Amino acid sequence: MNIINSIQTKYLLLCSVIFVTFSFAQDPMWEDDFVANDYEFGATLAFSTVSIDGIAQSTGKLAAFVGDEIRGLDSDGGSENPLGGYYYEVSIWSNLSTGETITFKFYDEINNIIIDLNETYNFEANEVIG
Repeated sequence: MNIINSIQTKYLLLCSVIFVTFSFAQDPMWEDDFVANDYEFGATLAFSTVSIDGIAQSTGKLAAFVGDEIRGLDSDGGSENPLGGYYYEVSIWSNLSTGETITFKFYDEINNIIIDLNETYNFEANEVIG
């Protein structure tokens, strides 16, 4: 009986730690890790929309990455589109004029989670996408 109680106690403790970790995640503060002046070439992702479970997002942060390195950020939420919905605009930066694969993450501030988005972009200097 003591072994079962010990296992149950450890299991409940582990579940509590996992719950607390996910429930109280913090803003990633991507702004603090990004300096556009560190890069030579830029491109613009204009009028990008973010939908989660079919719902257009109006708040949150959209960030561009190469690996784990941030390369662009729209940190002030979506701008209202006169035609309906919301859009984000991200200037993306690189020290290569072409060839880097950009991935995207979205910080959902309402649910306090970071979501890896399914989109990628092959960087081209001076390109405007949107």
